[in-house]
Amino acid sequence: DRYRTDVLDVHFLAVGQGDSTVVRLPGGTIAVIDAGLPGRGAMVVAPFLRRARVRRIDHLVVTHAQDDHAGGIAELLDEVEIGELWLPAGACDVDTFARLRAVARERGASVVEVGGGELPGRGGEGWRLTALWPRDARGACDDNDRSVVVAVEFAGRRVLLGGDIEQS
Repeated sequence: DRYRTDVLDVHFLAVGQGDSTVVRLPGGTIAVIDAGLPGRGAMVVAPFLRRARVRRIDHLVVTHAQDDHAGGIAELLDEVEIGELWLPAGACDVDTFARLRAVARERGASVVEVGGGELPGRGGEGWRLTALWPRDARGACDDNDRSVVVAVEFAGRRVLLGGDIEQS
């Protein structure tokens, strides 16, 4: 049941190289972290969301501007409504990444730049979704160590999703 308040579901999707994680938070809030290579958003992530009857991603996190994490994101923007798009803050000369930001805004999503000030956190019904890293906007948006790191907390447990971060 999507709207249960006593369950947190975390699904790690097999997208080949790279990552994609779908989190169903208590009360029905949906977070998706990354979507794998181009094509994987349409072939893997979107069908998973359809089977789960998800029509809206409340928090879509792109950890960094490498194709094995961000490549399938544009396909999700075509499939479902997006509430917020979380990206690493700062200048980014990766064209596909800049287009993601523009398309998300065009479609009414809020764009949250992680590391450009206070780190974002969202919560409700006993859960918390918090960006822990990067703390500032220095460095290239496609560096592994600029990956947005997200903690999901519920019922005294924490899941840490770190993109490709190598050190902090």
